[in-house]
Amino acid sequence: MNQRKKNVPRRAKASLTCGLLGASILPLVAAIPAIMLGHKAAHDIKTSNGELDGEGLALGGLILGYLGVVYGIGMLLMIPYLDAQRKKNLDQTEAVATEAAATKQIAELAQACLTFAENNNGFLPKTIQEAAPQRDNWISPFDPNTPVTQPSYRLLYPGRALASFPNPESVRLLEDRYKSWNGRRAITYVDGRTEWIQD
Repeated sequence: MNQRKKNVPRRAKASLTCGLLGASILPLVAAIPAIMLGHKAAHDIKTSNGELDGEGLALGGLILGYLGVVYGIGMLLMIPYLDAQRKKNLDQTEAVATEAAATKQIAELAQACLTFAENNNGFLPKTIQEAAPQRDNWISPFDPNTPVTQPSYRLLYPGRALASFPNPESVRLLEDRYKSWNGRRAITYVDGRTEWIQD
C-alpha cells in the first residue's frame, strides 16, 4: 500500500529561510518573522492530524530566529560602545595633531629668542614680542581665552645673558601657560630642546 506523501507547509520553509537570514546578514529584520512563521508552522503541523510534515524545518527556523534576535540585540548594544570608541579615537588623533602644532610653535619661538640673543651680544629678549616683532602674538593651541589677553607663552629669563647659564641644557627658556588635554605642558630649554612635562 502506497503511503501518501505529506505536504510541507510554506510557513516552515519560509521560517527556515528567514532564520538563515536573521542569523547572518539581517538580524532582527528577518529573525522576528522567522520566529513568527516557525511557531505558526509548528502549530499547523501539530494540528494537521499527520497530514503535514516539516517539523525539522520549523524547528530550525525557530532556533535560527532566536539566535538572530540575540545577535541583533547584541549588535544594537554594541553601537553606543563602538561610537564612543570612534569618537575617542578621533579626539586622540586631534589631540596628537594639536600637540604637534604646539611643539612646532614653541620651538619656533625659542629659536626666535636664541636668534635675538645671537644678534644682541648674547642677551635674551625682554619680551616675546621683542624676539619676534613680525608676529602680533603667539597663541598656544591650548589657550582658552578669546580674545587673547596675554602671550600664551612665558619667557622665564627675560633680558638675561646666555653666558650666565653654566648648564643651558637644564635651564628652561620658555613654557606654555596652558596645559594640553592630558595635563602636559610644552617647555623649551636654553639649548633649544623642546619637551612635554607633567606638572
